[in-house]
Amino acid sequence: MKRSKIQILLFISGFVMFGIVIYNFDIAKSSELVLAVKWGFLLIFFQEIVAHIFNTLGWKYAIDSELNIKIKFGKLLLMRIAGDAINYVTPSATLAGELAKAHMMGNKHSISHRLSTVALAKITQTAAMTIISIIALIWLFSGEWNVKMLGQQMKIAAFLIFAIILFILFLELRAAKTKEETNNFAEKPKTFREKLRELDRVTMLFIKKKPIQCLLSTFFFSLAYLWGAVEAYLILYFLNIKISLSMALLIEMLSVFLDGIFFAVPLKAGTQEATKIAIFSALKYNTHIGLSFGIIRHIREILWALLGMGMFYKINWRS
Repeated sequence: MKRSKIQILLFISGFVMFGIVIYNFDIAKSSELVLAVKWGFLLIFFQEIVAHIFNTLGWKYAIDSELNIKIKFGKLLLMRIAGDAINYVTPSATLAGELAKAHMMGNKHSISHRLSTVALAKITQTAAMTIISIIALIWLFSGEWNVKMLGQQMKIAAFLIFAIILFILFLELRAAKTKEETNNFAEKPKTFREKLRELDRVTMLFIKKKPIQCLLSTFFFSLAYLWGAVEAYLILYFLNIKISLSMALLIEMLSVFLDGIFFAVPLKAGTQEATKIAIFSALKYNTHIGLSFGIIRHIREILWALLGMGMFYKINWRS
């Protein structure tokens, strides 16, 4: 199945979700709240560089020193921002950006070594996300929050996205089977399997040899996720909503969990707003605040994605 068709299906699911949100909420009221932020958006925008630095440190510690891959931290930071931007705008289950990162590392090293660094970084980042999600759910269920409301808000959205993803996977498997039956190039699948085995071997060997580096990588990725609580606090501050840092942290940790569920939707179309409404409903806040929060964060993410795409093309142009 062509990527353009996948994009259309996932965008449709996101926009359907966004349409449901708009239909059930007073968008004018939420727009007024968003516009009230004014100059505060500059602070909300630029604070994200700290999260990018933490993410870059997470990637840096996932690079095996024995591979002799030497990249200055500044360049690694630019590549991280560019790769994350590609992950954000493409419906590739966050894989296209990882391939882009390996590509931007240059041809001085084998592709298996370059891919092993991004694969290991993906493993440690996923571990960080899983840990934070588990803590967030334990925190949510142990408190006197409206958990039922969270379930009601997300049930339809999750079912819609899940159904479309299953449909896409079905079409992809069908297309792959058809291609295999019509092409008798025996060496290509074999070569690909061999590269996967080598990648798996290099990755697992690094985890066994450098457990401290793996832990440090997971630690910095966790800090990157948790830094989002600072942004959450700033957004609500400029929306004139009084909130404690601990509550901002819970909002962010629940956001990490729900963003992980809808990771395949490009540009987080519709999901950013829907998940924030669900979170704020569960925590007994006004849902219009949740919608405004989601819109502000969505604007910040899109602007950083555009900046990252520009970095990607600039790096490719230089190389």
